[in-house]
Amino acid sequence: IYISAPYYLLPWSKARKSWKAWTVWLRARIGADFGALARRFSERWTREKDGDAGFVLFNPFNPVIREVFRLKPGQVSRLIRTRWGYWIVKLEEVRPPERRPYGTLPWRLKRAVFQAKMHAVVDRLVEELKGKYPISVP
Repeated sequence: IYISAPYYLLPWSKARKSWKAWTVWLRARIGADFGALARRFSERWTREKDGDAGFVLFNPFNPVIREVFRLKPGQVSRLIRTRWGYWIVKLEEVRPPERRPYGTLPWRLKRAVFQAKMHAVVDRLVEELKGKYPISVP
């Protein structure tokens, strides 16, 4: 659930948004239906999906995602304040990591895998050449 309260809002507007966020968070913590709360109060696209944002990947720079990875299934997060608003997250399910075939990876990840393999080959070749042809500096 996202409640917009950007840093540039006037103080009384911030106070109103803060109060709304705290009341929604309390309802979620008490055990109200999270989907109904999301449909009624959220200000993001997830409201149409009952607050379901799907599975996410870990991102250490995003405070909301960091909080998600601290939760246990069925648990509601603390009220997360960012410079753009308030977030309330409920973790429904944890999916174990899966191995994906190389062909289905995004191009940046393919490039990283290729570069790592190339570095390993070049390092091995350099060590082999150092053994064959010793270098001495007079």
